[in-house]
Amino acid sequence: MDRMKKFLEFLREDDYDGALITPSSNLYYLTGMAPQATEERLFLLVVNKEGESVLIAPKLYENEVEWENSVFWSDEENPYEILERVLASLNLKGGKILVEDTMRASFLIHIERLLEDCTLYPLSGITRELRMRKDEKELSLMKKAAEIADKVFYEIISRELIGKGEKQVALEIEFLIRELADGVSFSPIVASGENAANPHHTPGNRKIRPGDFVILDFLFNSSLSL
Repeated sequence: MDRMKKFLEFLREDDYDGALITPSSNLYYLTGMAPQATEERLFLLVVNKEGESVLIAPKLYENEVEWENSVFWSDEENPYEILERVLASLNLKGGKILVEDTMRASFLIHIERLLEDCTLYPLSGITRELRMRKDEKELSLMKKAAEIADKVFYEIISRELIGKGEKQVALEIEFLIRELADGVSFSPIVASGENAANPHHTPGNRKIRPGDFVILDFLFNSSLSL
């Protein structure tokens, strides 16, 4: 994967020995994995600077995620004992290790004990710079997302809005996005009249009247506020 290769280049350039990545936007960016409801159980990708990696995940995700080297643990097992063996196999018992910024404190406390001879650094120190640099494919996808947003917007305003409730218009926006893209990132905001003064308004039953200001705010893989 190109992104992982670039990540490893950054890792070596900055003299880091490895990284521990829990479910987050960083994990999704680097691997495409976006597991749900992993807050209570350890789900961790361990990577060393040579590019070797092991995924440690709860057994209930065995049929959901794919990674070349995976260890799935059951509730009868101690995941930190598994992690200790993985760290040793990847030669990550010392040095500089990057750790996911949003990792739960309960996970981090156990990990710090296993990595007491290491110095831990926030993962965003590398991923922030990496994610700022868009390749041609990423730029093309961003352009496509903007085109979808434009298409949804112009379709909505081409319809007769006067007399429609905010909720109804929000549902129409969501339907169009689901039809054209993968879905919304948050519920669309439709705020009319006096409600337009509230940037985080929840669409209600207020009907749009002639002369109203109307704010439409929706997001999928691109943000468009008008």
